[in-house]
Amino acid sequence: MAAVPEIMDRIYKNVMSKVQEMNVFQRTLFKLGYDYKLEQIKKGYDAPLCNVILFKKVKALLGGNVRMMLCGGAPLSPQTQRFMNICFCCPVGQGYGLTETCGAGTITEVSDYSTGRVGAPLTCCEIKLRDWVEGGYRNQDKPHPRGEIVIGGPNVSMGYFKNEERNLEDFYVDENGQRWFCTGDIGEFHSDGCLQIIDRKKDLVKLQAGEYVSLGKVEAALKNCPFIDNICAYANR
Repeated sequence: MAAVPEIMDRIYKNVMSKVQEMNVFQRTLFKLGYDYKLEQIKKGYDAPLCNVILFKKVKALLGGNVRMMLCGGAPLSPQTQRFMNICFCCPVGQGYGLTETCGAGTITEVSDYSTGRVGAPLTCCEIKLRDWVEGGYRNQDKPHPRGEIVIGGPNVSMGYFKNEERNLEDFYVDENGQRWFCTGDIGEFHSDGCLQIIDRKKDLVKLQAGEYVSLGKVEAALKNCPFIDNICAYANR
């Protein structure tokens, strides 16, 4: 099953609202099973008994035969990702790419149960991090290099139609003739080669104290609130 975070967030809120309608015993049993399986997943194990007794009905909401979920299009909150892992008894992978790179970029391994990461680069492209000094991100940062994500390879498009100004701003060709696209997303490479999206240049708002705040992160956090159906954060600079 492939879906955007908005769909998974709605599934999460719908199931949790059903849990709140259970009696005290059922609700307590669900929470104990959820917490137990969460600990097992963090250790690299599963909880087959919990899958059969507690999560079988939840899994049946999507037909009961889903073996893997793939999310893309926007950042998926770790809370929602863990919930889908546990209650639907399957791995939830994330992919990263843009229209300008023909959708290709990175994708997580099926066995990777970590949250917040989008996997290693695909074979069709290369990815590097470019310093963004204003935001405080550099590819020499410790413990992991950070910076603006730049994607290069044959999958990168030739540019925007009749928009030479944007083409000069977002695309460039290196000395080897390879075409690169500057995504505007801020990433961090982990020691195993997996990429994590940690910020976005165009999504940031600079506060009076000089601190940068990501509106996307604010929206993702508030969407999990049971009193909020949908939200759009806007800053008038």
